[in-house]
Parts: sequence; structure tokens; C-alpha cells
Amino acid sequence: MPFTTRFTLLNSLANLGPVEWESFFELYRPLIQLRGHGHGLTSTEKEELTQDVMLSFFKGAQSFVYDPSVGRFRTYLRTIIDRKSVDLLRKRKGKVISMEVLEHFEPADPESQEDKWDEAFKKQILDSALEELKESSNPNTWDAFYALTFEKKKAQEVSETLGMSVNSVYFAKHRIMTKLKRMIEVMERI
Repeated sequence: MPFTTRFTLLNSLANLGPVEWESFFELYRPLIQLRGHGHGLTSTEKEELTQDVMLSFFKGAQSFVYDPSVGRFRTYLRTIIDRKSVDLLRKRKGKVISMEVLEHFEPADPESQEDKWDEAFKKQILDSALEELKESSNPNTWDAFYALTFEKKKAQEVSETLGMSVNSVYFAKHRIMTKLKRMIEVMERI
């Protein structure tokens, strides 16, 4: 999903159509599954967790207001996932979990789980930004950036392949990297 629509998507949950809800689902499903895995949920429970979290957003869409000054959306999402995970663990055990247990509810390796969560969120941000840049950039500019950055080709080789000067190849990379950094800074505030 293009990063320019993420703010729009979060700010307009009440008015989303089926296509936008599908985009929302596809965007956050992997993160929900990852977090559920960290809590020791089974595959079936992770699917149920995903449905519960999405249903929670769908039901609360009319009153949801995204306000970055209050906190990051990813923190809000993580809180919902954790609460729904506890609900699923309660079902599994068939009994009520005491408040004392809930207050100390943490995955087996909390630092590792938080690192994985943050890493997955950052990867999602990078992938979204790269996808949007690819779609919105001049094909030669994108190809030069991609070849230098990801394929680790020499500027001279890229220059010959694309029919650009070596300076133009470097400038194309610089232009895309500048846009990419700006996009990531904005998206990380979400």
C-alpha cells in the first residue's frame, strides 16, 4: 500500500469500502500473525487472532480517530493484538486468568519478540516506500537506483546498460534515496 494512503486509510476507517478494508487487512495481517506467534498461539489461534483484531477495528471504525500526537498506531495495534491474544489463551485453558497473570503477560523472550515486531514493521515500511517509488519514478531513474543499490552493479555498467551518463546514474540513485529517506521518516511516525 502506498505510504501516502496510510494516513488516509487510518483517518478514514469509518468510510472504508471493501477494497480499502482488504488493503488494511493485507497490510497488517503479517504483523498480527507475527505477534500471535510470539505469544505462543497455534496456527489456528493466529488466524482467529487476525479475525478478532480486524473485527475489533471494523466495529470501532465509526469512532476511531488516528491522532499521531497521542501515540503511534503500531503501539495501539500491538496493544489490541496482545489483549486479543490473552483472550485466546483464556479460551485455550478454559478458565479465567487472574489479573496478576495478565499484568505479567509477556512472551517467553520479550526482547526478541519486540525486536521482531519492530523489524517487521520497518520492513513493511521500507517495502511500501520502495513500491511507491518504483511506481512513481521514471523507469530509467528507478532502474539505475535499483541496479546500484540492490544489484550492487558498478555505475559504468549501469550507465552502459541504460544509456545514461555515469553522473546521471549517480544522480538517479541520490534522488531516489532522498525521497526514500523522507518517506521512511514520515511512515515511522505512524
